[in-house]
Order: sequence, then C-alpha cells, then structure tokens
Amino acid sequence: MESTPHITLYALGYKNLPFTTVWIEFPDIEPRMKALGATPSPKSPTRYTLPVIEDTKTSAVVMDSLAIAAYLDRTYPDTPSLLPQSNSDSAAKDSDATNDAPASPASLAALTTALSALASSPHMHTTPTQRSKNLQKWEKFGSAAWSEENWRALEDAWGVVDGWYAAAGQRDQYLLGPTPTHADFALAAQLKSFQLLLTPQEWARVCAWHGGRWAALLGAVEEWWVV
Repeated sequence: MESTPHITLYALGYKNLPFTTVWIEFPDIEPRMKALGATPSPKSPTRYTLPVIEDTKTSAVVMDSLAIAAYLDRTYPDTPSLLPQSNSDSAAKDSDATNDAPASPASLAALTTALSALASSPHMHTTPTQRSKNLQKWEKFGSAAWSEENWRALEDAWGVVDGWYAAAGQRDQYLLGPTPTHADFALAAQLKSFQLLLTPQEWARVCAWHGGRWAALLGAVEEWWVV
C-alpha cells in the first residue's frame, strides 16, 4: 500500500469532514481519473497519481496530497488548519522526509502489490505464463531480506527527521508546534505503511528507533486515521 493516500485520510479525519474511500487498482488509476476530469500531473511520469479527492459540494477534483491540504484549508476554513502560515517549512520538510529517504521494505512491498495488479492486466502481457513469470520475479524482489546496511541507512534517514522534532521543543509537540500539520501527517502516513506492510519483528525495530519517537507519533495521530 502506497503511503501518500494515508496523508489525505489523516487530513480528512483531522478536519472531521465526512467522506467515502474508494480503492483503485493501479491499472485503473488513469481511466478513473480521466473519467473524473482530473488534471494530469506535470511532475509524475504516470500523469495521474493518488490520492485524489472529488468534493461533491463544490464539484472540485484535486490530485496530490499537498494540493488537497491547501484546497481543504481554503474551502473549509472553520476546520483545523493543515498548512499554517509557515507552510514553506512544512512542505520542505515533508518533501525531504518522504522523497529523499532511501527505499524501505514497505515501499518494496507496495511496489509488489501494484505489480500484482499490473500482472493481471491483459494490456501488460500477452500470455498467462509471461504474467506469472513477471509476478514471481517482482514478488522475490519485494520480499527479499534487507541487509543490516540497508536498515542502518533507513534508520539514519529517519534520524535526520528526529532532529527536526527535537529542535521543535518538547517531545509531545508536533513538528511545527502543539498541533499537527500536513508535515506530521506525511510522516505518519509513511509510518502507517511501515506498520501495515512490515513483519511484526521489523515494525518493532522501527518503533525502537530514536527513543520510540515514531511509535509515539503514530499513536498521537491514530484517532484521525479514518479509512
């Protein structure tokens, strides 16, 4: 499961806005987005990405979690804010944390899930044998044991983010103050993917990093994780 849709799930839960989740398989993303009238992303090679929201109140269709956060703040100003006035810091930090961190076991598992959907698409392969061979190759890749060096690199990357939280003040504060923002939810979304996709032993390892900060962060925002 990719982490970015979780960011918007947290955002909607935090704002207490009613919504319905629609899960979409990888091969169906583009046709569904075209049907909704979503604008293609100029940054993504796949043109259409998730999450996407369709607001039946305004008929708006918004793609990308940061754009969705800005839209929700603008359209529903009486709900808790996701992007404070200093949102440039917030955006920079969640970009660093989610885009520049090394690939994780969770991301490999998510890739395998996406490719499982692709493998069943008649547009991707010509014979069942080819589909099976391709899927087996990616499943082996996604489930391969990580080396200690890989794990240390991942822990070090999250150590940089730990420094951001330490600089913010007390341990019970969020990244930019006493209330969560889009940046906190972006990091929590990555952690939620770890929790769902790693083995219990691997997840326990992540929870032990940096004085248990990541387990504490995920617990702090758990009430807003609404599926």
